[in-house]
Amino acid sequence: MFYDGECPVCLGLARRWQGRLARHGFGLDTLQGPRARRAFPLPEQELLREMRLLTASGAALGGADALLAIAAAIPILAPFSRVAGLPPLRPLLRAGYAFFARHRTCRTGSCRRPSRPEPAHWVNWLPSALTACGALTLLWMNLLLNREPAWGFMWVLAFTLFFACKWLTWHHWRRSRPPASRPPHGRALGYLLGWPGMDAAAFMSGARCPRPAASAWAAAVTKTGLGWLILRQAAHLPDTADPWLGAWVGMVGLVFLLHFGLLHLLALAWQRAGVNAVPLMNAPALSRSVREFWGRRWNTGFHLLARDFVCLPLSRRLPRPLAVLLTFLASGLVHDLVISVPARGGYGLPTLYFLIQAGAVLLEQALLRRRWIRPQLLQSTPGWIWTLLITAGPVGWLFPPRFVLEVMAPFIKVLGSNLP
Repeated sequence: MFYDGECPVCLGLARRWQGRLARHGFGLDTLQGPRARRAFPLPEQELLREMRLLTASGAALGGADALLAIAAAIPILAPFSRVAGLPPLRPLLRAGYAFFARHRTCRTGSCRRPSRPEPAHWVNWLPSALTACGALTLLWMNLLLNREPAWGFMWVLAFTLFFACKWLTWHHWRRSRPPASRPPHGRALGYLLGWPGMDAAAFMSGARCPRPAASAWAAAVTKTGLGWLILRQAAHLPDTADPWLGAWVGMVGLVFLLHFGLLHLLALAWQRAGVNAVPLMNAPALSRSVREFWGRRWNTGFHLLARDFVCLPLSRRLPRPLAVLLTFLASGLVHDLVISVPARGGYGLPTLYFLIQAGAVLLEQALLRRRWIRPQLLQSTPGWIWTLLITAGPVGWLFPPRFVLEVMAPFIKVLGSNLP
């Protein structure tokens, strides 16, 4: 068995297990020695990437596979070897070993490998995928039984997907930073549990944020109060009122109360504590182009998530317009999942809405690139009207009538009746 002779952790493990390994026929040597270089003719960086095992039959193994082979030869570890070697578990063991191998020198503060973050592995998505699959299974079973209100399943599914994405963004940021530069664990808990944004790099950075002005607090409080009033009025409409209209008024109030109000107050509170928490809504009513609306002003947290994990990876392999189209398609499918599935109707309409947004973005880029329109046009009143028509015009497809009546109308009634 060959190990990294310059790694203090590896040296300690070798000394501790040398006697037991020798009793079962294993000899130890360093990867830096001539015998390892003869047995494994690999480049230096590749050779030192993981431990190596050369069996008596001449088979060369590395990493987790070498560990399983060693464990199989030791009676007390043989059951573990058989279980861990099963097809569903072996990839997890390999990923776990690879993580340890990349960070084995970090305990001494050197962290000399790797010099840059490695590409994301499918295991990084595993917790998010398992969480989402569990929520979908629970949702589907309860929908079949029809025992709970549809809005309850909508929120369960939405929050499950939200926290899965939060973990993904945090883990992606964490893998790109050496341990010495990471902030305390309290900041990580604050990001995961106390902040809805998806910009882990900004939130986890140690840079101090200036205290927000009094005008920002006043604006956030005003929007919160306005949303509360609208939502409360919508919930107390008489039974003879149009439920569709009441639900839409309540949804507008909910957006003001939550997205523009409470989440803005939360961002200001984090900024007051010195954390760089950027509000998710950046005056979307001022947008002069559809690209500006989705890229800089509306729910910037979701934009960052879609950009970093969908659009940019696709852009490396596909033409940019196709990557943009597929990114909006993915967003549409996610909204279809959260909106159409709980309502059990309106399937495909949210996806169609986002495909319209993609077409508008691509049209703007094409017109500007071909100089058929001037950039100043999209920065004036015509650009504002164009953006309003594209984003708000087909909003009835984003929230189909069945979703409004079967999901949001009962939720608005329950929520509004419990408001103080």
